[in-house]
Amino acid sequence: MPKIHNKQLNFFVNKIIIPGIIGICAVIIFFYATNFTLTTYQTWNTTCLEYQNSVKWYVNKDLNIKSKDLFHVLNSCMDTLCKMGIDTSELGQIKIIFAANDKDYQWKVFFCNEAELGKSFTNNTLVLRPSDFAGNKLINRIKDSTYTYQLDLVISHELVHCITKDKLGFFRFIYHNIRNPWKNEGIAEHIAGRSSLKTEDGFKEFFAINDKNSLIQTDKRLSVQYFYFLSRLKTDYLLSKGISWNEFFKNNYDEQELEEKIKQELKDSTYTYPTRKPIRF
Repeated sequence: MPKIHNKQLNFFVNKIIIPGIIGICAVIIFFYATNFTLTTYQTWNTTCLEYQNSVKWYVNKDLNIKSKDLFHVLNSCMDTLCKMGIDTSELGQIKIIFAANDKDYQWKVFFCNEAELGKSFTNNTLVLRPSDFAGNKLINRIKDSTYTYQLDLVISHELVHCITKDKLGFFRFIYHNIRNPWKNEGIAEHIAGRSSLKTEDGFKEFFAINDKNSLIQTDKRLSVQYFYFLSRLKTDYLLSKGISWNEFFKNNYDEQELEEKIKQELKDSTYTYPTRKPIRF
């Protein structure tokens, strides 16, 4: 440690500044080491297919996947993002990893709930459940039931998370993931133009939220899906009022008050869902 005669300055430098710098360096080294290890682990036994805009696909070597089917799906994703005002040329290095099966998916993401379709990591890596590329379908099996979703819209949703992180910055993105998860999920659902629940089913739950017999009170999968529906509904409403991307994430909203306002305007027919206006940055 450097010798400094001023005791207060000595304490500040040796006890705060230097340990702080060491701590920051340790975090950076840990992040990059984890990033390298995670990517190596997740892409093991996969084939890489590079797409435009530095997007790379990783599919299991044992699966007979045609690149034209993969590219058709991703082209649809890019069209969706462009129509909603997203400049896809700004997409950085992104890895999209498709699990070979449900067990493989669980190993790749370490932790997941049964209703989860995909997971985005902070290193711009997306891991998705098993998919039928030719049919543009993502497949989710829960117990004895099988559910299918439109694959390109699921990927679009996950890509929006990467875009949001890049625009907000890592720490603001994490903050909203913890404090306002509905904003991150709502903006992703809004741009992708998908809903986990049908609109009529979502509204049925929305207006019966205090009903103890409501399905979302008794069905875990529907409860998760309803959260995504409600997040998109609140996001769509705010953006329909001319709120920009920055204002949406900057402003604080009372969620209960916001939901009551939406209910009233839906009843009065002064708001129609969905509007899906292109994002204003």
